[in-house]
Amino acid sequence: MKLNKNFTSRFLVLFAAAVALTFLSPAEAQNVQEGKAVVRALLGAPEYSKGGATFIPLKVNTVLHSGDVVKTKKGDHVDLFFGKNNGVVQVAENSTLLFDKLSFQDGGAEIVSDTQLDLRAGAIHGKVNKMAKASKYEIKTPHGVTGIRAAKYSVSADSTVTVAEGAAIVVVYVTGGVAQSPITVNAGETVSPGGTPKPASKELINDILNGLHDGENHIGNQLFMEVFGASIVGEPFISP
Repeated sequence: MKLNKNFTSRFLVLFAAAVALTFLSPAEAQNVQEGKAVVRALLGAPEYSKGGATFIPLKVNTVLHSGDVVKTKKGDHVDLFFGKNNGVVQVAENSTLLFDKLSFQDGGAEIVSDTQLDLRAGAIHGKVNKMAKASKYEIKTPHGVTGIRAAKYSVSADSTVTVAEGAAIVVVYVTGGVAQSPITVNAGETVSPGGTPKPASKELINDILNGLHDGENHIGNQLFMEVFGASIVGEPFISP
């Protein structure tokens, strides 16, 4: 297994820094704020559960927090804007996504965010922008966890991970309850449990990029309407 030792070491250091954030002083703890993901566009009839409650229809501009779950059916998808928790995510059809933790610290000079997602079924495409060194962005799946720094990616519940563009990401698979050696996945590569990174097909890369482009356009259109007041007099944006 070929590893990028510098990147893996840096990831482990960042992981340790993220763990250290759980032992904040009272003053620092007061500065930790609740993060959120906002629904900016959707297709079909996706649903969500608020903190374990009954699933109800999801609507544009719904605000999601830690503990909430989004569920899509065949033909559905949801475009999410994470604000200070960094980037965008498109939830694909037949997917279940739990927002395990969304929080951030805004220090003025930089924002330290903690984004932990739990993908239980289906797949998500996402874009993560450059983050503060102490920030954390992880996606848990039934067979492992993926740590992302700055990339356009796709993660599926079978724990297949693909990097379409950007920085390398680190995947740690778990077999029989034992964490395996970290795997570095570079831009243009894909990896599945039990395998090693290999070049992703052009079709797969294009599917990821096109899905993100579509989602970013919807998010941009919705933000434009809010800034200029169009959403006050118009209907929420529903993806065609």
